[in-house]
Amino acid sequence: FSGTILVHEGVSKYYPYMLSIAGMFFLSIAVMFTTLHLDMKNAERAGKYAEEAVKLAEKCEDKDFRSQIFAVCSSIFIKQEKFSLAKTYLTKAAAIAHDSGQTDAELSSRSYYLLALFRSGASSDEINTYMDETQKLTQKVQSTMTLVVFYQIQFIIRQAQKDYAGAIETAGNILHLPNIGDYPFLLYDIYNN
Repeated sequence: FSGTILVHEGVSKYYPYMLSIAGMFFLSIAVMFTTLHLDMKNAERAGKYAEEAVKLAEKCEDKDFRSQIFAVCSSIFIKQEKFSLAKTYLTKAAAIAHDSGQTDAELSSRSYYLLALFRSGASSDEINTYMDETQKLTQKVQSTMTLVVFYQIQFIIRQAQKDYAGAIETAGNILHLPNIGDYPFLLYDIYNN
């Protein structure tokens, strides 16, 4: 490799694209390090990589990729009880998904935001208002697992609020999802809670 191809006139017009791809690869590596450290039970390092990844993602031109990074890193922030940081980036991820018409991604981000609200001790009124707004998206979502995540979080919240009728309704929603029989571990959870 002599490098002369990089100065060829026909290739130079692709520099911005190649730079963008290189940035996305670097960002993907940062996220991989985040999850690796989390798997290794090194939450502090995982948190540092997650914080670096969201800063880098802010500069990423691919909005959908940015939204994914925000959502993935926010799950790390929730685990570390950095709820304010999680809510900030989940709000951004949901807005990007909404603007892109990606209802599944929007519901996913809003579901984890709901979890962050719950775990951060937000009021029942705030949680229930957000949950009701978020539930409206379930009619437009295609992914069974995205719906399961929302309903599991909703179930946990309703149980904690001692809204047992609501929790039973939520369990019923899960049981009526398409292809739910393909997920026996979910059925086990529902029947044992």
